[in-house]
Amino acid sequence: MKKTFNINLAGLIFHIDEDAFEKLDRYLSTLKQQFSGTEGNKEIITDIEARIAELFKDKITDSKEVITTNDVEEVIEVMGKPEDYIEGENVGNSYSDDDSSYESYRSNRRIFRDGDERIIGGVAAGFAAYFNTDPLWMRILFVLLFFLSGFGILVYLVLWAVIPRARTTAEKLQMRGESVNISNIEKSIKEEMEGFKKKVSRPRHRSRSHTRSENKIGSFFEEILDFILELVRFVFRFVVKLLGFIFIFLGFMLLLAMITALFTGGAIMLNGNEVNDIWGFLHILSIDDLHQNLLIAGVVLLILAPLLLLIYWGVRIIFKLPPLNQTVRGSLALAGAIGFICLFISAISLSMQFKSYAQFSITQYIEPSAEVLELKLKNDEISGQFKDLSYISIDSLDAFHEVEMDIRKSNDSASFLEIIYKSKGQNRRDAITNARMVNYEVELKPGEIILPSYYTLAEDGKFRSQRVKVVLYLIEGESIFLSPDMLDIIYDIQNVDNMWDHEMTGHSWIMTDKGLKCSDCPRKKEEKEEEAIDSLLNKANLPVAFISPVASLQRLAI
Repeated sequence: MKKTFNINLAGLIFHIDEDAFEKLDRYLSTLKQQFSGTEGNKEIITDIEARIAELFKDKITDSKEVITTNDVEEVIEVMGKPEDYIEGENVGNSYSDDDSSYESYRSNRRIFRDGDERIIGGVAAGFAAYFNTDPLWMRILFVLLFFLSGFGILVYLVLWAVIPRARTTAEKLQMRGESVNISNIEKSIKEEMEGFKKKVSRPRHRSRSHTRSENKIGSFFEEILDFILELVRFVFRFVVKLLGFIFIFLGFMLLLAMITALFTGGAIMLNGNEVNDIWGFLHILSIDDLHQNLLIAGVVLLILAPLLLLIYWGVRIIFKLPPLNQTVRGSLALAGAIGFICLFISAISLSMQFKSYAQFSITQYIEPSAEVLELKLKNDEISGQFKDLSYISIDSLDAFHEVEMDIRKSNDSASFLEIIYKSKGQNRRDAITNARMVNYEVELKPGEIILPSYYTLAEDGKFRSQRVKVVLYLIEGESIFLSPDMLDIIYDIQNVDNMWDHEMTGHSWIMTDKGLKCSDCPRKKEEKEEEAIDSLLNKANLPVAFISPVASLQRLAI
C-alpha cells in the first residue's frame, strides 16, 4: 500500500502515488534549474506543465484514478529526459528526426485558428499551418469561394465560430503537427520572444502605420464577431443552466411523488377516472402478495434509476461535475434492468388474468301498477364519495363506479329488470367466478325502483374488469319517471323524441309501440300539428287505403 498525494498541475487535480510524485518533482525541478537563465523561462515551464497535465489526463480512466511511476516515465519519455537534453547544447534540440522515441510520440495535427498570422480571424492561416502551405493560397481560396458560389463569407464565419484559436504553445505546436516536447516548447517560446522584440524595436511611426494597414479591418470584424459569439455563448450557457435547473426540479418532484405514493397511497387513473387508493387497488388487482411485491419492486426500480440520472445531469450541468464512474453507472443500469424484468414478469402474469370474457344475468319482474314508476339512485355513504372516482375503499369494502342502465321495450307480458354481470378471467369459468364476486342489489318498492350507482366486490374478490349493466324492459303503456340523479348511470337510451341522456332526466316517459316517448316534455309545433292531422283523418272515417296518401300530402303541405 502506497501513500498518494493530490497535486495541482496546470489547474487540474491529479491523484499520484508517492514514488511517482518524487520522480515527477525531480523532473520538474531539473527543468526549472535548466531554464532558470533562459529568457521566457516561466512561460516554458508553464507550457511544459500544461502538456504533462494533458498527458496525465489521457491516462486517467474509470478503473484507474491514480498516476503511477510507469505513467510518469512514459510522460518523461514523450517530453524528453532532462539529462539527455543537458548533455547536448544548452539551448539546442535533444531529439532529432531519427530518434525513435520522438517518432513514436509525434503529436497528431489539429485544426486551430492561427492568431499570430491572422488578417481577420486566423482561419486561413490555421488551415495553412495544418496543410503546411502558405496562408496566401488559403486566403485566395476563400475569396474564390465567395465570388464563385457566394458562400465564402458564410463558410468563413462558420469556421471562425467553431474552430478554436491556438492560444497555448502546445496548441500552436499541434497546429503545425510538431511534437509537444521540451525542445519544441522552448524553441517556439523563444521564437515568439524574438518576434516580439523585433516588433517593438521597429520605429514607432512605422509600427503604428503597419498595424493600421494590416489589422484595421481585421480587428474591426473580429471585435464584432467576438461580441456576437460571446452573446451566443452567454445565451447558450443560460439555456443550459436553465435546463439543468429544470432537470433537478422535475427529478425531485417525480421522486417526491413516487415516495409519497409508496408511503401514503396516492392516486392513479382507471378508465379515465381517478382511483384514490393505490395500495387498496393493487391488492385486489394483483394475483397474490408475491405478485404485488414484484409489481411494486419493478415499478420503483425502473423509475428510480432514470430519476436519479435526471437529477445528476441537472447538478452536473450547473456545477460542472465529472461524469459518474463506471460502478455507479453499472449499478443504476442493473437496477433499471432488474426493475424492467420484474415489471415484465408481473405484467405478463397479470395479463393472463384478463384473457377470457364471460357474463351472466338475473331477472326481476316488476309488479304492475297504475302509478308512474319512479327510477332513482340509492343515496348512501359510498355513493356520496364517488364523484369523478372510479374506485374507492371504505371500511375494507371495495366499490367500483362501473354501472350502466338502459331502457327497452318488453316483448313479454310484464315489465322486468335484467341485471347483467360481466367480468374477465383466465378462462370462461374463471371469468364467471369473478363475475359472481360482484354484489349489486336493486330495491323494488311500490311505485319506485332504487338503483345503486356502484357495485362492491366480495371480501376475497379480485378486480377483473367487472361491470354491471341494468336493463329495464317496459310493456307498452307503462310509464316511468327518471329522477335527475339517474344521469349518473343511464347511457344512450333510445327514445322517439331523439333526446340526449341529460335531457331525459327530470321527465316522465311512456313506452309506446314506437319506443320510449316523453309524456311531459314541451311539445314541438310540428308534432302538435301532425297529431291534429292524424286525429282529423281518423274522425273522417275515410277508407284505410286513402288515409296514408292524404296524410302524406297534408304533412308535405305543412
